[in-house]
Amino acid sequence: MGDRSLVTSEEDERMPRTPEADRRQRRERHRHPVLVTYRHPVNIARAEHQSRADKAVDRFVLFFGSLKFIGYMTVVIIAWIAVNSLVVAFRWDPYPFILLNLAFSAQATYAAPLILLSQNRAAEHDRLSAENDYLINENALAEIKANTALTEQVRALTAEVHRLVGNHQEETT
Repeated sequence: MGDRSLVTSEEDERMPRTPEADRRQRRERHRHPVLVTYRHPVNIARAEHQSRADKAVDRFVLFFGSLKFIGYMTVVIIAWIAVNSLVVAFRWDPYPFILLNLAFSAQATYAAPLILLSQNRAAEHDRLSAENDYLINENALAEIKANTALTEQVRALTAEVHRLVGNHQEETT
């Protein structure tokens, strides 16, 4: 869930920017994630209401969807098949690889609900974000309508000024 719109508090902004200060600041953020604040209101609300378990599930699902995980799994599968096919002394799971299949099933059994939980939270985040966008759009529409009304008033006043100037010129000639 790695939202990149993070800023630090004002105190952190005023700290001297030395490499040691940067390392210290990163360590503190890791230990105390509350020090990190979000800009977007939806991200603020989400961070305030997310439990440790929710954060752990999100990190787990983020790892499951990464190329690093696919690489690790590929290495494990190739090693499993190689050892069980080539090394006769270590054949704990011969050709149909039933234990490997059982391991995949167990992995899928645990991964699927966690992925669904993470997707549900992402859908809630998207809903809150859409609601926030709708409110912002309503405010922008109200401002546009007010500006349009002001533009119409300016246009009417300009027409009135032109009419008065024209009348004044006719009277003076």
